[in-house]
Amino acid sequence: MALFQMNPTNSTLKALFSLSSNKCAFPGCKAQLVKRNVVLADVCHIRGEKPGSPRYDETQNTDQRRAAENLILLCPTHHREIDTDVERYSVETLRAMKTDHEKNATSVPAEEAHMWQQSFTNQEIVSVGQVGGFSAGTMNIVIAGEKDPSHGSGSVIAERFVQLFEMHGIHRNQIPRVLGHGLKLADMRNNDALLDALDTDLLETASDFFCINHGWLEGAVDEIYPLHDFYKEHDRFEHFVRELASRANGCTGVVLLAQTTEHEEDALIVIQEPIGELNAKQIYRYHLCNNWLASYWKARGYLAACVAAAWRAHVYLLGRRVPIDRVRELREGKKFLEYGLDSALPTDGLHWHPEDMLVKPDAFLDGVDEGVRGKRLGLQMWLDLERTGALMTDLPYLRVRQLFERALASLDGEEDENEGD
Repeated sequence: MALFQMNPTNSTLKALFSLSSNKCAFPGCKAQLVKRNVVLADVCHIRGEKPGSPRYDETQNTDQRRAAENLILLCPTHHREIDTDVERYSVETLRAMKTDHEKNATSVPAEEAHMWQQSFTNQEIVSVGQVGGFSAGTMNIVIAGEKDPSHGSGSVIAERFVQLFEMHGIHRNQIPRVLGHGLKLADMRNNDALLDALDTDLLETASDFFCINHGWLEGAVDEIYPLHDFYKEHDRFEHFVRELASRANGCTGVVLLAQTTEHEEDALIVIQEPIGELNAKQIYRYHLCNNWLASYWKARGYLAACVAAAWRAHVYLLGRRVPIDRVRELREGKKFLEYGLDSALPTDGLHWHPEDMLVKPDAFLDGVDEGVRGKRLGLQMWLDLERTGALMTDLPYLRVRQLFERALASLDGEEDENEGD
C-alpha cells in the first residue's frame, strides 16, 4: 500500500525513531516500538492531519503537519487514548510529552538504527491506515520484517494471529471458516501470505472475538488477557456475568485459590464463555477476574459475594486449590490458558466448592488470616453482606444466617494473639 501525500518523509521517520529509545513516548509506558525485526509504530499528529481530526489546525500547511515537530511515536493503546480525550491531551500537553521523552532518550545502537532505516527505506510497507476508527489524526505503519528462512516472514503479527486461534483449539486452516471477513484458505498457506491479507479490521475482529488485548495481537504488548478488577464491586461483577450469560447458554467458570505467605492477590476467577461451534465442538473465550487477597477477611467477603452473584446469573463456578505460582502466572496475563481436549478452563489442583463460603462458616473462614480478629471481622462482614442480599442464591439451605451468627458468638471471649499489641 502506497503512502499518501501527507505522510511524513523517510528522513522524518528515521529522526523520530532515532529519538524514541524504542519506547512509546507516553509517560510511564514501556511498550517497545520495534520487536523481533518487526516495526509496529503509531505515528501520531500533535496537531491533526486533516479537518475533523483531533487537534486540527487549519493554519498549518502540509509540510508543517508532517514535520517531526508535529509528530510523536506512541503505542497503539496510548495512541487511542490521546485521540479520544482531546481536552486532556491538548497540543501543549503532547508537545511537552514529546519534548520530555526525546530529551531523556538514550542513543540508539548503530546496528539497530541501521536496521530501522533499512526497514523504512527498503522494505515493503504492508499496511497504512487509521486504527480503531478513533484516530483520524494518526496512522499506523507496519513494516514487514526480514525473512526468517525457518519461519516464513518471521512476523510477530502473523505468528500471533495464528497462535491466537490454535490456543483456542482451532487449526490454522480452519481460521477462515471461523473468522470470515474475506479471509481465504490460500491466505493461510504461510505467514507471508497471511501478513498480506491482514489489516487492522481483521486484527480487531480477531482480538474482539476472543476478548484479548488488541495490542498483544499487534505485537506491541506482552499481556494477552485484559484483567477485570471487581474488588469491592460485586454488583458490577453481577452485571458482568449476567451480560455474559445473556449472550450464550453454558457459561461456567473456576475460582482458583492459593495459599501464600506473601501479601498478594491469591484468588482469581476464570469465566468460560461459549461463542460458537466448529465441527460440533464448542469454541470458548475466557475472562480473567483478579484482585482478591482472599486471606484478608474483607476480600474474602467480597469474593463470596461474587460467587453468589455468579450463581444468581446461573454461571456456576468450580473451585481449584493451586500453587501461588499458578495464580501469579495467570494474573500477569502473559500466557495463554492451556487448551485441553474440550476447553482451556483450568482444572488442575485440588477440588473445592466455592459456594460453601455462602453456607458454611468453616469454609468461609478457611485460610483467613489475622487470627481471631480476622475471623470475627470476616463473619461480621458475611452477616452484613447477607443482610443486603449480596449472598443470596438458590441453594437449598435453611437457617444459614443462624449458623454464621452462632459461629461469631462462639468467638466471644477467645483471646487473639494479635490483640493488645
